[in-house]
This record gives sequence, structure tokens and C-alpha cells, in this order.
Amino acid sequence: MREFRNDELLLLESVAYQIGATVERIRLYNKQSEMLITKERTRLARDLHDSVKQKLFALSLTAKGVESLSKDVPTIQEAVSDINTLSQEALFEMQSLIWQLRPEHEEDSVCEALEKQALRLGLKPHVQCVCISLNEPVQQTFIKIGQEAIFNTYKHSESNAVKIELKTHDEIVVLTIEDEGVGGALTTPGRFGMKSMQERATQIGATLSVDSPTHEGTKVEVRLHKEVACIENDCFTRG
Repeated sequence: MREFRNDELLLLESVAYQIGATVERIRLYNKQSEMLITKERTRLARDLHDSVKQKLFALSLTAKGVESLSKDVPTIQEAVSDINTLSQEALFEMQSLIWQLRPEHEEDSVCEALEKQALRLGLKPHVQCVCISLNEPVQQTFIKIGQEAIFNTYKHSESNAVKIELKTHDEIVVLTIEDEGVGGALTTPGRFGMKSMQERATQIGATLSVDSPTHEGTKVEVRLHKEVACIENDCFTRG
């Protein structure tokens, strides 16, 4: 330990200012990147709503009209009925995708956003969550991964119930999405949803695990250390 000379203090002060300016530039750059991503997601959602969704809606109405006009031709009526069913399903899934793209859940907690997603899809969510102060990137990533897992439950599990759980355990924040459906999620290679969830988890330094035995349901779990996940390491349960 010693006292610094004035010239040494000036040098250290100069270095500190440069480091501070660099950190601030990085922070502003990251914020600008996030704003651009949000803007692009909003644009995509708007375009999908204004074009694809409207065309699917028109297709559904047309199929209903043709179905009513073909009552005397059972073969045609059955085919048109299938078209109507498929267009309704596509319309429903498109609406869900648009909702995920729009940043409407920014003010929601992870569990609030995921519960809304499950209800929109007609599922019955069972929510068990502690109140945790997650930082913004982690919160949004948890929401996106959870939404993808819930959508997979709706689309593939053949179950209408889903369990949503957020907790802390041994200095680790754990998000779990679980259903009691048909399982077998890992038997289909190259699934885009699975790859997307893994990429999102990797971006924030989290680990993603999927347990999906055939006929035994699927469990998606995201794990991240408190020091990375929380605002100023504040991960205490508040209610």
C-alpha cells in the first residue's frame, strides 16, 4: 500500500473516464439493438395481421359458403369441411404467433405472461410461482422459452392442462413448463421450436433440459444462476 503521485492519479482518472465512456457506449448500443429487434417484431406482427391473417379469415368464410352450397354432394362437402377446419386451425395458430411477436407482455411478470398465453390457447394452466426480480433480458427470454413450450403443449401433447412453475433452489432460478400428454417430443429430430428454445437459453447463459418419455408427458426446464438472472442479485421471494 502506498500513496499515489498526482501524475499517477491523473493517469488513472483518465483511464477510468475512458472505461466509463466505453461501457456507456456498449450499453447504448445494446439498448438500440433491443429497440430495433422490438420494432422489427412489431412490424412482422402487423404485416401478418394485415395480410396472412385476413386471407386465412377470408378462406374460412369461403369454405363455409361452399360447404353450405354442396349439401347434395357429400364428397365435396366433406373435402370443403376439411379445408374449413384446417383454415380455422391455421387462423388460431396465426393469432397466437402474432400475440407472441407483439411486445404486449412487457409489463407482465414471467408467470403472468405465460398464464395468459396458456389461456389464449384454451389450456388450463396450473401456476406455482414465487415473485422474483429478474433482469429484463432474462425475463423476456424466460417468457419466450415458456411461450414456445406452452405452444408445443397445445399443438403436440394432446393434453389441455399445463403446469407453470418459477422458483429458486440452491442459488439457481428454475422455470418449469410441464404437461401430462403423450410425450415423445425428442423423437422428432430437427424441431425448430426445440432449437429456438435452446438458442435463447444459450444467449443468457442458461441451461435447457427437456424430459419427454413417450406416453409420460413433457417437462421443459430452464436453469440460471441467481447472480446472472436477478436485478442486483435480488432474488428473494416477496410473496
